[in-house]
Amino acid sequence: MLSTVYFILLYTYFLCFLKVDWVLNIGEQALDICVISVSQLISSVFVLGERNFFCLKDNGQIRFIKKLDRSPSCFLPYSGMKKRERKLIPYIYLSRSLSTLVSGHTVNTLIGNHNSILHIYQDVTLKWATQLPHIPVAVRVGKLL
Repeated sequence: MLSTVYFILLYTYFLCFLKVDWVLNIGEQALDICVISVSQLISSVFVLGERNFFCLKDNGQIRFIKKLDRSPSCFLPYSGMKKRERKLIPYIYLSRSLSTLVSGHTVNTLIGNHNSILHIYQDVTLKWATQLPHIPVAVRVGKLL
């Protein structure tokens, strides 16, 4: 079960009080959770499950669910920039054959799996995949100058 909570710390007594905003049963174990702010008003909660990839609104409603074919090992959602706002072109430093990533108003996601494959999704659409020489345990996005 996923829950958002507010922590209120009383410095005099050092107590934490929790207030639940919403609860969602995703039906599987959550392997990783990440929150991405697309703008100041819009944010999304991304959850990597054992067999599914979930995107939730900040109020707990489901934006989309992507069923994964293989067991995931890691993921990284990140928001793209508009072309006119782009100062540096984003690249992933994993393969020289990968060029500019998908960008725009959507969120891009890197998902590695236990079959040593890295997938790049734009929302639920697979945009690129590559076979790696090892199982990815963590992925990051970098910028080449």
